[in-house]
Amino acid sequence: MFLLLNLNGSLMEVLEGNVHQVVTKLSKSHGDWDIIFDGDVQELEDPMSMRSQRRLPLTEMLKEYNSDPNNLARRFKENLGLDRIDHDRVSYFLRPSKSNANQNEAMRLIRDWLPNGRGYDTFSSVARHLLSENYKTGKASEGASCWNPWKKKMQTIPPSLSRGLTLIPAYGLTGGATPTRGAQHRMAVAQRAGHPYLQAREGIRAWQPLQLKNPRRSTLCPFATHECIQSCLVFSGRMDTGYSFDLEGGQQEFPISKNMITKARKTEAFLAQPEVFCALLRAAIKWHKNYCEARGIKCFVRLNVLSDIPWEVIYPELLSGWGKGVVFYDYTKIPGRVTTLDWNDKEGDKPYHLTYSFAGGKTSLENSSNEIARGVPAAFVFYMGDQNEFARTSSGSKLPWSHTSQWQNMTFGDYPVYDGDCHDLRPLDPSEAMVVGLQYKPPVKKDLRPKDPKKSAFLVYAEQSSVFIEDNRRKLGTLEKKVWLVPGSSRQLGADLFLETDPDSP
Repeated sequence: MFLLLNLNGSLMEVLEGNVHQVVTKLSKSHGDWDIIFDGDVQELEDPMSMRSQRRLPLTEMLKEYNSDPNNLARRFKENLGLDRIDHDRVSYFLRPSKSNANQNEAMRLIRDWLPNGRGYDTFSSVARHLLSENYKTGKASEGASCWNPWKKKMQTIPPSLSRGLTLIPAYGLTGGATPTRGAQHRMAVAQRAGHPYLQAREGIRAWQPLQLKNPRRSTLCPFATHECIQSCLVFSGRMDTGYSFDLEGGQQEFPISKNMITKARKTEAFLAQPEVFCALLRAAIKWHKNYCEARGIKCFVRLNVLSDIPWEVIYPELLSGWGKGVVFYDYTKIPGRVTTLDWNDKEGDKPYHLTYSFAGGKTSLENSSNEIARGVPAAFVFYMGDQNEFARTSSGSKLPWSHTSQWQNMTFGDYPVYDGDCHDLRPLDPSEAMVVGLQYKPPVKKDLRPKDPKKSAFLVYAEQSSVFIEDNRRKLGTLEKKVWLVPGSSRQLGADLFLETDPDSP
């Protein structure tokens, strides 16, 4: 809680929230004011001790930093040929009729671009399959218990279910400068080898690659960096490699998995028929909302599981009109986006919770600092110790790091690190959680892993250290305690090593 005083010292208003939220609100409602905070202003302007090149008053920094939505829209138009979504056209395809003529028309336009499975044959079946639940988004379906480093105890969140839209991210379709890594190239190879998900079926044509306007620059992650592309989740797990059953029931190896083909074809469908796709997306969100309400659990939607589409720019109508029944959230590498804090609260909507995701590189590190300054949490990928070993139960399943005492005291700069792997639902994190930690998941392909994690411009290398504490209660004198922290000499805090390994540095 903060008191707003005028120059004479008279009380004007009592403001609630953390210091970042309060300053952000005041800078928006009273942009011509000089806001003076009676505290450590240096810490506000430089919350992670990383802004070493320039100093601006906080309100001026926020004005300069705010991204121009028109620039984002122009970038998507130039690189992908994607215009702002026509909401009237979307509504047309959703208009009910006895013969379902509009929905049938929608399917005629988009069916050949969708995955070649029977779950995508009708408008209603696509609505059930377009959003997916995976291990990460489904962790909290029965509730979850996570360590709260501010209250020093486990905190339980209510049963909640998130389903997400998984489209191919940065250069996933074309491979960028390395076409052989792109999904479209590998699908072409797999199609010639007879992959059944790429052949014609019952009036549905065989897969054809989408002709992109600017293949080398086409990406649904406009702020992706070389480092984050190398470590992208699209190349981890079983998405990048796999097999398919051939027609005789045996197994045949292909250069791309069924899982990746499904995501690639959804992406092509979105780019080929954006209004039809968004009509299906609205139907999918409605189906998910009804599913959660019937089971008495909270409903969340993650619109960018792997991509980074600024929906508030491309299709803002998607985020409104759902009431309190749906909460949208995402990680983003695009700085300065509109967040829940900035949105006008209409009909109880709190439409879009965003967490900034560190992309690697000096610019992204500065963006992380700025986002925290305006009250937006920032997520970093941590390499945990020498071997990045996951804690496991006796049965071998992974444990969130906050369930083990050795990780509960991790700090980054002056901030405790909140365990982002405990669950995926960032809107349910404590308000103090400004730094969110995600443990590094190595790609299946070993050549994509960093040779030395300590020199990676994307990973935050965490190591164990000894500190001394005074236990006055027991009067035992000085005790030694092991804690995990980010070393102050690492590139994340501005050492020379950072400049040497950062391809974006001037």
